[in-house]
Amino acid sequence: LPPPPSPPPPSPPPPSPPPPSPPPLPPATPTPGTAKYLTSIEQLREEIELLMLGNNTWRYFILAPQTYLLGGTPLRISSNIDVTISSIDGDGAVLDAQFQSRVLEVTGSSNATFRGVRFRGGKPPDFEPPEVIAFELGPTGSRRALQTNANDGGGGLLVNSFSTVTLENCTVTGCVAGRGGGAFCTD
Repeated sequence: LPPPPSPPPPSPPPPSPPPPSPPPLPPATPTPGTAKYLTSIEQLREEIELLMLGNNTWRYFILAPQTYLLGGTPLRISSNIDVTISSIDGDGAVLDAQFQSRVLEVTGSSNATFRGVRFRGGKPPDFEPPEVIAFELGPTGSRRALQTNANDGGGGLLVNSFSTVTLENCTVTGCVAGRGGGAFCTD
């Protein structure tokens, strides 16, 4: 008699589940062709300048995940424009003033939205840590400062009262000023 047939080989294990999806892009990601991808502070400044002059149809900019050194000049948005600036990966773009200037100044009834951007190392022009110049004696003998040499506010962001700045998933760190080291809104 011939030997009995050998049993069939075991079935392969079931396939592994797919890897998790990458994190989503920042909220309100533009549709393809409506945003411009930028990789330098010079590009960002140029695009904003063109927008303020009315020579740019781009209003949504996506920043590569890197540190953008401002080189002693804040990023300025003015002239009644609407602009959105996002970090491509949610928090990888850093606007760093390196304590040479403010990070951002927004004026002129502009509307600026930032998504996933970090603002770092800003200070107003000529900022020095405040020193008390005059005191007042309280009823219990305590003293309170009446006047300091605290100058301009808004080390990170300075926004005039006619403009709107929206920060979504952003951080403002390491900024100093006499008033409102992180952000200051003027009247």
